[in-house]
Amino acid sequence: MPESSVSPTRLNVKPPEPAIPTAHAGDTEQEELVGEAIFAGPDGHVATGRQLAPEQDSDDVLKPNCWELLLYGETFGSCCPCLTFFAIGWLFFLVLIITLAIGGNSLFSFEEHVMTGNLQVQQYFAHMACLRDSVQGCRDHNHSTEERCVRDKECQWDEERYECQNLEVSCSKSSLLRPREAMLESEFGSGFVMVFYEAQNGANILDSDILALIHKFEKELLTTVNGAKTKRDKETESYEILPWDEDYCMLTYPDYEGAAGKCRAVQSLMNLFSMTDHGRQSIKNQVENGFTSAGPLSCICSDDAQCSICNADGSLKGASMSNPVLAWPADVGTCVSRWLSLESNTAAPSSANNSDCDESGAEAGRAGRSGANLELIPMLQQHCLSNQSCQWSPPEASQMCSSTAFYHATDGNGLVAGQERENVLQKLCDPKSRWHIAAQNVLKLQCDSDPYAQVARTQFAAGGTNESEEFDHFKQLYVMGHAGWLARARLLEEAIEKESKDKLRILLIPGAAIMEEYLGLLGRDALLSIGSLLMVWFYMWFTFESCFLALCGIFEIIFSLPVAWCILIYVFQKQIFWYQVLCIYMILGIGADDVFILHDAWVQSAYQAKEISKDPTIRFAWAYRKSFHAMAITSATTCGSFLIGALSPLPQVQGFCIFAAIVVFVDWIFCVTFFASALHVHEKVFKGWALMVCCQSQVREPGQCLGPGCCCGGFRAMLTCGGRHWKMMPKPVSGGRPQPRAMEKFFSEQLFNFHLKFSKILLLFWFFFACGMGVSAGLLLRPATKQPPMGREHIDVTRATELSREFGKKQLQLSSISFGLHVEDPIEEWSETRNIPRYGGSAASDLKMQQKQLELLQLCKASDLGDDVSRTRCMTKKCLIMGSALPQECNPDQITWKTRGIYMPADILCNTGRYCIMEDIANFWAFNQGNCSGQGHNCTGPGCSWDDLLSVCHSNSLPGDYPGLDESVFMDLLASDEWTTYLTGKAQYLRENGRSWDADDGLMTGIRLNAEKTDITSAWISYNASAEYQETIDQANEWLARWTSFKTTHGPTLGGFQTMPLYVFLATQNELLKAAASGIGFSLLITYIVLLAATMNFWTATIGLITVGAITTAFVGLLPLVGWSLGDNECIFLIATVGLSVDYTVHLLHSYSSAEGTSREKVQHALAGMGISVANSAITTLLAACVLFQCGFYVFFQFGGFIFMVIALSILMSTNLLMPLLLHFGPEAEQGMLPCRKRKAARVTEEVIT
Repeated sequence: MPESSVSPTRLNVKPPEPAIPTAHAGDTEQEELVGEAIFAGPDGHVATGRQLAPEQDSDDVLKPNCWELLLYGETFGSCCPCLTFFAIGWLFFLVLIITLAIGGNSLFSFEEHVMTGNLQVQQYFAHMACLRDSVQGCRDHNHSTEERCVRDKECQWDEERYECQNLEVSCSKSSLLRPREAMLESEFGSGFVMVFYEAQNGANILDSDILALIHKFEKELLTTVNGAKTKRDKETESYEILPWDEDYCMLTYPDYEGAAGKCRAVQSLMNLFSMTDHGRQSIKNQVENGFTSAGPLSCICSDDAQCSICNADGSLKGASMSNPVLAWPADVGTCVSRWLSLESNTAAPSSANNSDCDESGAEAGRAGRSGANLELIPMLQQHCLSNQSCQWSPPEASQMCSSTAFYHATDGNGLVAGQERENVLQKLCDPKSRWHIAAQNVLKLQCDSDPYAQVARTQFAAGGTNESEEFDHFKQLYVMGHAGWLARARLLEEAIEKESKDKLRILLIPGAAIMEEYLGLLGRDALLSIGSLLMVWFYMWFTFESCFLALCGIFEIIFSLPVAWCILIYVFQKQIFWYQVLCIYMILGIGADDVFILHDAWVQSAYQAKEISKDPTIRFAWAYRKSFHAMAITSATTCGSFLIGALSPLPQVQGFCIFAAIVVFVDWIFCVTFFASALHVHEKVFKGWALMVCCQSQVREPGQCLGPGCCCGGFRAMLTCGGRHWKMMPKPVSGGRPQPRAMEKFFSEQLFNFHLKFSKILLLFWFFFACGMGVSAGLLLRPATKQPPMGREHIDVTRATELSREFGKKQLQLSSISFGLHVEDPIEEWSETRNIPRYGGSAASDLKMQQKQLELLQLCKASDLGDDVSRTRCMTKKCLIMGSALPQECNPDQITWKTRGIYMPADILCNTGRYCIMEDIANFWAFNQGNCSGQGHNCTGPGCSWDDLLSVCHSNSLPGDYPGLDESVFMDLLASDEWTTYLTGKAQYLRENGRSWDADDGLMTGIRLNAEKTDITSAWISYNASAEYQETIDQANEWLARWTSFKTTHGPTLGGFQTMPLYVFLATQNELLKAAASGIGFSLLITYIVLLAATMNFWTATIGLITVGAITTAFVGLLPLVGWSLGDNECIFLIATVGLSVDYTVHLLHSYSSAEGTSREKVQHALAGMGISVANSAITTLLAACVLFQCGFYVFFQFGGFIFMVIALSILMSTNLLMPLLLHFGPEAEQGMLPCRKRKAARVTEEVIT
């Protein structure tokens, strides 16, 4: 706004009685307003003291510039400017549509990008990239692009995963699997079903009544599904009932050929509580029919927990005999013989579809267990030694005595009760029992005192051949049908929940319908977004009393988004992130604020002095200059705040803030161009017509339909009974002095008088409120320890997703130590698809040295310290490594060691907690000493021994004897084919024996050589870390310190670095704190600078800064009180808080500064002139935020809460804190004025006198 060249002389002050006209008042010249502070300039021009004309010479005030004439249509015609800017908006929209159509998914990013500048983040992702490079074949780094992949005839490019994969063999999966043995799935979903049970109102999942309800629900769900029907085909409307257990359940088969399949065991809590006598008998019968993965080992099982083949001291009966079976009960011996006979006679079938299929496929894999007869005796010896139960047990609760086909809905007969129930609960809480392991998969169990669980999970799946037509039929005709599986299951779910009397909530999520569930939720939220826009539009219509202006206001707000996206894509070369859509709700408030400011200035211009109001172009120039300055200040402050956030290293924060700053700027441009020109179009074309000009329907009298006002006069007609009763609202006048609007009277009279009376009390209240919120922020606000939920808790699909995530946290994360990567700069190139690591340093190459080999071996075996003083390894979170608490190495399985040289714990419950390639090297070296395995019965070589029971010649050397090898010998070992074959055989054997987690294929530990196999380029080892993926900052820093100490203590001279996923979260949280603090600090600094430049008064700017600071403090203090912690979303909120909260403060301060008189008169002037504008803006924004409270996705709900809290605090504190501050401390005359402004004012005064 141009500086003033006139310093009016005050003539007379009367008690203020502001009277601001309504928008519909007549066009005739109005009499000068009375009852105001009157000012006169040297030329005799009289103006009201309520709002001075824009501060220019009197000659300039009456002389619009070229830009203002252009906007008003004086240059190229009345409608040309408006239509031009309207076309520009549509042009950008079409450009965006074409760009998206051409670019497709490449323009969008749905992944959460990482902080590339943090060293810990770089090390973690470099290590992950190193693991990818270690993969051999089509997925290695030499096949990283599509061009490189297609050159290899053995590889094919996967467009969906964007990676190279091995060319599929001609054997189809279905040719190796029997009917419904595989889970039904396709690229559009799967037949997998998850059911979550959540106890509510203090209930316990383990309560007998809750278990009974779950049992009742699953008994129906897993059989008839409440009478679910399916269409026979898509064309007809005929239905048929297809029970789940007969037509769709995934099947399991016995270990011998020709047997019929049976529904596979469901992973459910009900399995554990169905072990009545009848349940155990069912499992016994199924095992005898071949439904077991233990083969002849299951022969030792019975109805008693005590094993009949074990002695009381834990030894195997007949262990000293040449044939121990003779010492066992007759039924056990007969059973073992029958199993061995069946296995020896089983042949692997060849594929009927393709003769090239490898006969060592799935069937051969099942028959391959015939070698178990060699290992049967030692395995049973270990079983007796571990004192494990031999009682028939539910699925997953026993390695030997369980069935793969126990389908509790049909095979069970009620739930355990009395003492049996107590026994089950005791087993669930016994960490040494496999029942406890099984319970962890289906329960969030707490055993501090009495067993308690709030959440339980059931999982099962539909089986099929995985042909696309089969899945489509299953999904469309059965699951999603009108009376199909999902609809009938939901009715059953509602009935059970009602029967529980709000104690149990059931969340049923079928994989085949989960996409539809989320799309439906997204569609609902999209409709709410449209509803938010409609509410804002209706309120604008109500305020402007013009449908045309309301449409233009919404247009300039909405079309700022496509313009901003085009700028983001073409200028900044950035992708579109989904959360940028949230900017529409933010810009609704900012854009509406600008629109109301400009419109109110235009309305007020009609009632200024005759020199202003008599000429429409001068009116427009006066209103435009008055509002342009205010809008520019607020937009500059908001953009500045977001630009501060754009400097954040957090990609999510940076991306949102860059886009938000662009949107705010574009919206301001549209407002001062398109909407400003639309004011003239409305005045010239649409004003005075009820509908459209072409309809020739003039506006009727106020209070009648098609009269002035919102909804074609309908709203006013409804409130005034057709214009007969004007108690609800003042009656508009067609001439003379107009009546003030209700909101204007409220601000200029009631609120102003309230401040006069209670200003000190208000100041004290806001002081203590801000202090309290500051204490709340300091004591309670903490960084987030988990990701925000997907959606609201009352929505089944999002709540189930959150619970699934909670169960996933039970999976251990790996803490890895990596060698061979550059420690300080480990990433050579960041990429959307594949990061390229930078190899460097001597850490990996040094491992060839004998000393380094032994030191690495020592570092690996340090986990065997167990639960020592340093809490190295145990089964709780207090230890560094998750594993056995005993301070020793898990005893190896002697059969596996002597026959294959592979280390495998004899006790399946014993966990070393580590994965170490150096131990594999020591095992390989020890096993091959003396070449014993190749001597056969002639076991006479040095260091070799013959095992009569196993009939094998084995080495007497042990891995602990490994002395470290010379560099040349060590490299020859790693380069040998025997070593490669050993690793491959180890992985295969571990998978076959139920230890697939140890068969990592180089993901958890490994060593990589250069192309010439003369040096080591990289190596890595890993541990099972007790830390969770997400912790508090203090906890994460403690884990970092402990792991650093662990590596330094046990591998002091080894290079490399230690990394784990938690460090990425830690770096993010540390940066969130910095981003939030620096964002608020710098935003307040920008606010002060802008306020200082706008008012040229440090006193006024300081009072404004205090107000904005108090608003920000109040919002930060409210965060923990509403249950929020500092995560990605909250960090964005804090950065945006200052920008959003400054608008109303700036408008009121600007109005205060432009007035003359005492602080009291200037405060009333600000409230009267700007109160209605900021109130309308706040109401509009609050209405839009309220709609978001109904959204299902949590991020929309949370963003609505952010907008609502900030805007509510802003309007309350700007009108009830800022105004009392100005009443008591507001500057008068030249108080607080900057020296440059004082010199200019003095010069102007001198010119006036002259």
